[in-house]
Amino acid sequence: MNRFKNLSTTNKFDKDPSQDNFQSAEDDNGDEIDSEISEDETDSSEGDNERENGSEISENNFKYEASSTENESEDEEVDSITTLLAAAPSDCSWTQHFRPLFVHEFQPSKKCINVLPSSPAQTFRGLFSDQIFNLILEQTNIYGRKKYEKAESTISWTDVTQAELEQFLGINIIMGYSKNPSVDSYWSTDASLRNEKISTTMACKNFKRILESLHLVDNSKSKANIDLQSDKLIKVKHFLELLLHNFQIHFDLKKNLTIDEMMIKFKGRCSFKQYIKSKSIKRGYKVWVLADALTGYVYNFQIYTGKSAERQKPLGEHVVWSLTRELSMRFHHIYFDNFFASPLLVEQLLEDGIYCTGTIRTNRKGIPAELIRNIKMIRGEVKFLSKNSISIVKWMDRKPVYIMSNFADPTKVKAITRSLKDGQKIEVNCPMMILDHNFGKVGVDRADQRIGIDLILGKTQLGGFYLVFGNIPFHFIPN
Repeated sequence: MNRFKNLSTTNKFDKDPSQDNFQSAEDDNGDEIDSEISEDETDSSEGDNERENGSEISENNFKYEASSTENESEDEEVDSITTLLAAAPSDCSWTQHFRPLFVHEFQPSKKCINVLPSSPAQTFRGLFSDQIFNLILEQTNIYGRKKYEKAESTISWTDVTQAELEQFLGINIIMGYSKNPSVDSYWSTDASLRNEKISTTMACKNFKRILESLHLVDNSKSKANIDLQSDKLIKVKHFLELLLHNFQIHFDLKKNLTIDEMMIKFKGRCSFKQYIKSKSIKRGYKVWVLADALTGYVYNFQIYTGKSAERQKPLGEHVVWSLTRELSMRFHHIYFDNFFASPLLVEQLLEDGIYCTGTIRTNRKGIPAELIRNIKMIRGEVKFLSKNSISIVKWMDRKPVYIMSNFADPTKVKAITRSLKDGQKIEVNCPMMILDHNFGKVGVDRADQRIGIDLILGKTQLGGFYLVFGNIPFHFIPN
């Protein structure tokens, strides 16, 4: 049985400070503690408090002049914008009257419609293209020659060939899942340590020579450019751009997407290394990821390097906005957690033709006061408030769970089973919005599952290599 309570429209309430820490039993991302970027997360919260509530939306912002020469696709786009304008809230207040939105059909891209399924090796070569190989070979050989000349070595540098580079990367993959106490042990005469596949492919001395000289940028050029000196990703920036381009041209996104953070394990020295004690990987690089919810394929990503002077929005909103710029008016369904969600972001995504659902923190600006008031609720009880098609739902599980969507119907519930402390099973009502979110938010988790190979590249001083060579190309390929 649905339990919907009448909500008072008054804005005066006594807020329980503990409400700011409410978290879904299904969502464990809300309590993440990042000691090294706490200032940024505080900045994100302060940005919410400083932001004016909402924004006026007028049909004058989307003027359209009809013409006899306009094609059907233009007509459909104007119809879509008109529908979204009608659904987007302007200055209306939160009420218990949900106005269902006409949900447009998802518009898939068709870049790979004629691409036949390939083997794992062919898939890897599609992502790790000849252009990337050429970049690595060119810069590695430049760095190697300069290194040997500077050391005044009696042995001259021998250029690395593409065949050697392919062997080097293959050996790294094997080392990732076949653990030995040291690099030298893979070439050991002890049969219990020696790996025949590795030892017969490349000499240990040649492997170390490539490992010590692996490079992606000419140091002399980067030092000469003052603008590049302030870029913390200068060592891998061009490589990442090439890799991201390959990710996006070899995969057609499905309807449901996930935005979340992931950690790339690294314990060396790096100015933007992060620490999050609630994560399974506690130290390393933080990466913002847009992934396909079904396969876990990473379609877009950004490495977090700290505060940026260019960022005008709170951090969570900025991440979602920047990762979804190419998805406008394609009507994807995107799911994210309470670090990213805010009423203003949800409204902006709806105007942009992107449907979204996400858990939300009660201290976000724009949350109606009457919904977060500390009122006793029984387990399975549901309350909601709406602005046209945008709804915020409060559902009582063990703790209150707050979730927001710009298209989902807050009145739809489904009976689920919950266990009591004595082991007794009971059925409670759960909003379908939450069940859909629990399914849609796992895309980045699927990608995380593939980050299990600890490549030897991650142990070098060039920590970025662990990210770009290890986790992105080898683990982000869908099963």
